[in-house]
Amino acid sequence: TSNPHGQIYINGAAAGTDQSTISAAYVTKTENIAVAAGDLVQLYVKNAGGNGWYRNFILYCAFPIAEIPTLNLTTAP
Repeated sequence: TSNPHGQIYINGAAAGTDQSTISAAYVTKTENIAVAAGDLVQLYVKNAGGNGWYRNFILYCAFPIAEIPTLNLTTAP
């Protein structure tokens, strides 16, 4: 069975919790994480077996941002 995991990193350091699901359907995961101007926001994903899919990595901001955030989607080792 598939057991996909995802975790948010800021500038290469884990910032969120390791989130996972055993659902066969897409699920929504949400976290509140503080970032600063110039930070690199990364989503590390891995799958413990079978197939896993990831989509719609969306950033919401509580205030207007002056620059476009840098997103880096990476497969975790």
